[in-house]
Amino acid sequence: MGNQSGRKKQKATAPVLCARHRGFDLWFEGIGWDLPRTDRMMKGRENGRYADICGDDIGAMEGLGWEFIAEPICFTATHGDAAVIASAWVAPMRTEENEVGCNLTYAVDEAYEGRSLARLLTCLAFLAADQTHAGMTFANIESRTGNLASLALARSLTFTHYPDGDFTMPVAGAAEEAAFQCLRADMDALRHCAYRTLEERGLGALLSLIRGAARPAA
Repeated sequence: MGNQSGRKKQKATAPVLCARHRGFDLWFEGIGWDLPRTDRMMKGRENGRYADICGDDIGAMEGLGWEFIAEPICFTATHGDAAVIASAWVAPMRTEENEVGCNLTYAVDEAYEGRSLARLLTCLAFLAADQTHAGMTFANIESRTGNLASLALARSLTFTHYPDGDFTMPVAGAAEEAAFQCLRADMDALRHCAYRTLEERGLGALLSLIRGAARPAA
């Protein structure tokens, strides 16, 4: 999974059902990190499976050469009831060199791994952010070096290793620091990949919904 540092307060946004795909409901969840349904998804596992998203140590990622400049756009998936089982966030960021890009974060409940939900939701969130935040020139993902599934997903979305962004950080309850790998993607290549992902799944019609639903309030 990716990560989210510099967390901000949520905006009051009701989830919007966008589509049903292979038994899953896909939602525009809202704008912000701490959305009620994603919080419930991760509750009790903040320092376990979802430590890189909302763990006690997440603040250590701040000051790594970039900062968020807007709250993230979030898309989620549910299955059979109101519980969120997969989420993806994309938030605009600025580097110390004043380059503007976006940071991608994704999480999936272990019972639903292997369904391509993280890929699909990440593409939706990225395209929404791309259409609502002008001037972004790159996309960024950070993942633990041992999280092979996360790294494989990033590479399948055209991300490649960006060694200058690698770092280590302390982890609650661990004697050694965890190593993180940074990956980056060119916006045009990622945009093309995201469009193709939606089209291959018969979800191209979602693009017009994204343009309307993800537009930040004035």
